[in-house]
Order: sequence, then C-alpha cells, then structure tokens
Amino acid sequence: MSAAIVAAGIVAVGAGYKIAHGIHQNNLAKKVIVPNADLKANPAIPLAQQMFNGRMPGAANAEQNIAGNQANAVGSVERNATNSGQALALISAIQGQSNNAYQGLNQQEGNYKLNAFNNLASLQTGDQERQYMNDVRKRQEAIGEKSSLRGSGAQNISGGINDLGSAAFMASQMKGNNG
Repeated sequence: MSAAIVAAGIVAVGAGYKIAHGIHQNNLAKKVIVPNADLKANPAIPLAQQMFNGRMPGAANAEQNIAGNQANAVGSVERNATNSGQALALISAIQGQSNNAYQGLNQQEGNYKLNAFNNLASLQTGDQERQYMNDVRKRQEAIGEKSSLRGSGAQNISGGINDLGSAAFMASQMKGNNG
C-alpha cells in the first residue's frame, strides 16, 4: 500500500509541475509583443516631393541672367548701330542666342524633373515596401512564438490535470482494494 501512495504522490507532483509550467508558458505568451505592420513614411520623401514640385536650383537666376545679357546686348546695339538694317540683324542674332540659352535651360530643368521624379518614385515604393515586408515578417514571427507558447502551455495544463485524475483514480483503487 505504501508503494501505491508513493506512486500516486509522484504522479501528483508531476501533474502539479506540468500545470505550473503550462501557466508559466501562458504568462510568457502574454508578454510577447506583436508589432503592427504598417507603412511608415520614409523621412526623405517630403524633401524628394518638394524637389520634384519645385524648379531646378538656380533656374530663376539663370533666366534673369539670360534676360539681362539680352537687354545689355540690345542696348549696346541700339547705341552703336550705324543703320536700322545692321541693328535689326544684330538684335535678331541676340534673340536667337537668348532663345538657345532658354532652350538649354529648359532641357536642364526637364532632366532635373525626370531625376527628381525617379528619386521620389523610388523612395515611395522601394523603401516603404521593404519596411512593410520587414514589419510583416516580425509580426508573423511574434504571432508564431505566442501561438507556440500558448499551445504547449495548454498541453502541459491538460496533461497535468489528466495526471492528477490518474493519481486520484490510482489512490481510490488502492484504497478500495485494501479496504
């Protein structure tokens, strides 16, 4: 009889350990933080957007310089031309040079806009997508860890309760056989 009581006691202690361990695992699962997976704006995006929406740096000064040079050249022609035909020919040449300068400036601004657009598009898609996928991966890992802890905790608690029932049944059988 004493061997049966010892065996029932050992089973009961094992059951208590399983239940305590299961409760501990559930408490650990509560501490696991599941991060949100959300799109975070890249801090460089506002600057890239401002660059895309604005003019090329120095473009306004270049326009003023072209206009100023044209005005100075026309003024010089008006002061120094000997006849109207000569003045008209020189002013036409100056206008052609100004037009070429404006066209070159427009091409530079177009290239600037294209580069600014590509930079903005790259920042808006690539970085956000990588950050989002990284956040999703972290979230999935945390959910998996939490689920594993809860599942094993539930198994340990269930096994402990089952073992307690077995110990009680064993003790009852022993008492019934001896009594």
